[in-house]
Amino acid sequence: MLAIALTGSSSSIASQVEPGVLGFLIVFAMAVALYFLIRSMNKQLRKVGADKRTFTGSGEEKAELPSKTSRRES
Repeated sequence: MLAIALTGSSSSIASQVEPGVLGFLIVFAMAVALYFLIRSMNKQLRKVGADKRTFTGSGEEKAELPSKTSRRES
């Protein structure tokens, strides 16, 4: 009898469930992590761009980028 009463009332309780503070904190933490991830990615992309400029020089002389296939085979 108690199980029937709990089953009937659980559907009304389930429809009243809201995310609340815990849901907000989880979404907020994910947003903060995403911010720092994108910031780190931009920093790494700027480093790659700077490395390309050092290989190409001032524009007058263009040095070739080292390739992985040009290794010596012994």
